[in-house]
Formats: sequence, C-alpha cells, structure tokens
Amino acid sequence: MAGLTYTIFAGGAAAATAATTILGTASAGTAGAMGTLVHPDSANFPPIVYESNPDRVLNLDNDVLFGRLASTVLTLSDRKLVSQAETIVDVVTTEVWTASGPKVAMTTLFFRLLYEYYVNPPAFSAFAQEYIQWTPAYRNAKTYNVQIIDLTVGGSNDPLGRFDVSDEIPPGGVNDGGDTQHGVDVLTGGVRAGMVDRTVALQMKIVGKVV
Repeated sequence: MAGLTYTIFAGGAAAATAATTILGTASAGTAGAMGTLVHPDSANFPPIVYESNPDRVLNLDNDVLFGRLASTVLTLSDRKLVSQAETIVDVVTTEVWTASGPKVAMTTLFFRLLYEYYVNPPAFSAFAQEYIQWTPAYRNAKTYNVQIIDLTVGGSNDPLGRFDVSDEIPPGGVNDGGDTQHGVDVLTGGVRAGMVDRTVALQMKIVGKVV
C-alpha cells in the first residue's frame, strides 16, 4: 500500500481585531418617551405602549451593557487571567416597576398586557423564529429583538406567590386625573382600574438589535 504524502504550506500571520464600544456622554433617552413592546402576532396581541416607564432597568444604557467572562488559570509560574468579551446575545435585561409605601407599581390593566405577552411567546416556524421587539425609548432610540424570560409580581422566591396581584383600589382618595405614576385611583375608559401594589419585574433576553 502506497504511503500518503502531506504537503504543509506556511500560512501568513492572522491579525486579530478588537472591537471597542463607546457609549458616549450624551444623556440617555428622550424626555417623556415611553417604552414599547411589539408582538409579531399583532392581530391577537396589539403593541404595548407603557403607561409608566420602569424605575430601574438592568444592563441597559445608551445601548445594551455587556461584560466580560473571566477566569484564572494556574500555570507553572503564576496565575494567568483568561478573559473573553460577552456579546449582545449574552445579555439579560430586567425592567423593574417598584412599589414602595403609597407608591404602586402599575395598574392591573398594564400588568395584564405584559402577562399576555409573557404567556404567549411568538411561535417558532420551520423558516424563522419570530421575536418580540422592545424599544426602551426612555433610555435610547434603539429597538431590540427579545425573548421574555420571566415576569414576577412581589418577587419570585415563593413559587406560590409568583404573581401577588391585587385588583383593589388602595385607600387614599380618588384621582380622576388619571395619574398612573402616583395616583391610587385611575379612570381607564370610564372604568376604574385596580392597582398592582407589589414590585413588578420583567426579564428579557436580548437576541439582537433591529435598529
């Protein structure tokens, strides 16, 4: 049997390029702008325009904030740091509407809209995966494809209390002005809406940037 001969050619050196993310110093978001969520099945799940923006949003500024994955490796001489940059698809962001004291998180009407998106994720097809589009206009002018991971009311430590929702109108008077940020009584289409008096958290995985 004849032997096989392999010819190895010397290749040129490959240059590694590093990407630098500059967020800039401009203020984030547009004054008075509200966040939005858009479901691909708009016939059954119309777009959501936030009635109130979250008090906190994690891993987001002028753009998605991602970190670095790092670990140390013990060598014969010392420990070396091995570091690799995360990408946008590694990021999970969380919007938090805080309820504290007399301040409520949102109306139950707004919560029900978020809940419908949470329990009805876009369907996977043989051709493409569809995603919910999230535009956090209160922080930047970009739109992201996202997957909703979790929605909690009052925390998620107790599996029996995942959705601590009360449709009661808290005491404190009537606010016919429709103040959803600080009011205790809201008129929605002529019908008084209850309030969620526990902190609401919406957790989403960033899949990619649309614009």
